[in-house]
Amino acid sequence: EADDGGGVTVYDKLNGRNVRISKRELEQIRRLKKGAFANPETEMYPDTFRSSVIEKTPLHNAPEPKRRFIPSKWEGMRIHRL
Repeated sequence: EADDGGGVTVYDKLNGRNVRISKRELEQIRRLKKGAFANPETEMYPDTFRSSVIEKTPLHNAPEPKRRFIPSKWEGMRIHRL
């Protein structure tokens, strides 16, 4: 039910009493139900975490595959002719 103070009063079944929810709290609940942050100023990816530096190291530490060191079929045939 609507209050004259701009909020909403709801019945809390768990505690058995009426609870007044302000406009701000109601907006936070709506935002949370949508899957957004409760505070509209909160950014999911703030600028402090963005980086324009390109890393020179690989993202994985896997060893080089053997196929890079084994000659191909055509290279083997060419070496065989020599």
